[in-house]
Amino acid sequence: MAVIGIVAVVVTVLGYLLWQMSALAGAPRLTITNPDQDLTITGSVVEIRGSATPGSDVFIDTSPVLVDTDGNFAEKVAVQDGINEITVLARSKLGKETKITRNILASIPKVELAQAQVPLVVFDGVAVVVSVKETTSMVVLVDGKEVWRGTVIAGWSRLFTGKDTINITSGNAGATTVQITNKLVAAKDLGIIGAIGEVRRNQIFSKDSTF
Repeated sequence: MAVIGIVAVVVTVLGYLLWQMSALAGAPRLTITNPDQDLTITGSVVEIRGSATPGSDVFIDTSPVLVDTDGNFAEKVAVQDGINEITVLARSKLGKETKITRNILASIPKVELAQAQVPLVVFDGVAVVVSVKETTSMVVLVDGKEVWRGTVIAGWSRLFTGKDTINITSGNAGATTVQITNKLVAAKDLGIIGAIGEVRRNQIFSKDSTF
């Protein structure tokens, strides 16, 4: 009986190892629960939710997405007016990939579309337009309060206005440009804020910045 028990344990362990190896060798599982199909929205933001095989790396286009230990993720994505093709990719540690694409038809109110321009004259505060030419992650704080955290797609541009400071973190500084108006400069184009692929954290633009 002891021998049978040992054999059963060995068979179970070997079966588990074979299952693990086959899981690693294959393409990762990827499920998108929201939106579960192509979607039409009114507005400029859609939340992408889903799950992947635990341990996989997940990307929206080329921008990495935070995934929990169970493989779940939820990411706000800023879209453009019209049709937006959003590709979610899961990549295993061995480089195997699974992709799912959703087409989002967005209708953005004209008043929202017209906001991406800094004031043309100085004022007692700070206004920054952030624009990207490639999909990237972005975090923006205005006067210390987080106003945006998520993924922005190529062509995205948005105005942020504060009393004292605007703090920007970009996952791809070389694809991110900034214009600023504050107490001292008006509509000043600062260009890109770093190198392609560089993560630039906590770039602070204040009402007294001159650059």
